[in-house]
Amino acid sequence: MVNAETIGTLYAGHQWQWQPGRMKQGYELCLRVFGEAGLEPNRIVAKAPHVAEKYRDFMAIRPTLERSDFDQVKYFTIVHLAQGGFTPGYEWGLYWSMICDRELMLGAVPCFSANASAIVSCAFRTWAEMCQVRYGYCFHQQMKFGPVYHCLGVILHVQRDSRHDDLTMNTSWWSGNAVGASPYLHGLLRDVYPESYLSQPYLDARLGRSRTTLKEWIEADPARRGSLKPYTDILTKWTPPVEKIPQIREELFRAGRVYFWQFFCPPGANEQPGPFFRPELSTPWEAPEPIPDIYRADYWKDKDPSLTY
Repeated sequence: MVNAETIGTLYAGHQWQWQPGRMKQGYELCLRVFGEAGLEPNRIVAKAPHVAEKYRDFMAIRPTLERSDFDQVKYFTIVHLAQGGFTPGYEWGLYWSMICDRELMLGAVPCFSANASAIVSCAFRTWAEMCQVRYGYCFHQQMKFGPVYHCLGVILHVQRDSRHDDLTMNTSWWSGNAVGASPYLHGLLRDVYPESYLSQPYLDARLGRSRTTLKEWIEADPARRGSLKPYTDILTKWTPPVEKIPQIREELFRAGRVYFWQFFCPPGANEQPGPFFRPELSTPWEAPEPIPDIYRADYWKDKDPSLTY
């Protein structure tokens, strides 16, 4: 991978409002973003009429896609592939993906364009407002870990992968559960990121067995827990102090507010439920000891808290 160690910045928006015309609006905004960033789109994969579901040259596919009924387009991903790269999943410099009624992802590798990250940030906010996104986040990750796949819930084989098994399992189970209703309805955070975009159900979610909401908890100690600012009519932007993210993650996991794959993993027919299995996410819950390693602040002491692993 030509830029495996490079840090990618990715915005992910979930729970966006679907209606006719959205895919075409997203496509037009996508091309505008590529133009403003000065990075020409060169690869595309799409599920659309008369378009094969494999990465192809963008300019070759563009006329067919633009003649399509965009309301019949189930998804498209358009990328500027890094020079010398051949794997769009890893080696993009600018990335735009839309999955009908599911997710929007926008990513930039800052070294490819000095202003790409700012342009992507602005475009994400435009789209979040237009489509009434109800949950989103921005994070930074080494390209070898596949930032895009983190959002989609796809496990990658990474040589010399030092990540804890629970981190990869979280990714895999997010794919199967986040698309459904349970985590969203009960305000579970995917993780604690440098930027999160939260609608009211997330802000009103109560911590553990207390009556304290996430919003109240953050506002009670802004020096340690960060700030909340309006982002769209629906979303509030939460920016915790990056160096405090490991401690925040531990506190919120203990209070049942951070996603864990074992919440959704029922026992086998002849097994007792595991200590973290939560058949009813709406029930007040506090984590039993010992909590998993990845939620202990000291697990992250030798790692960069600004990165998602």
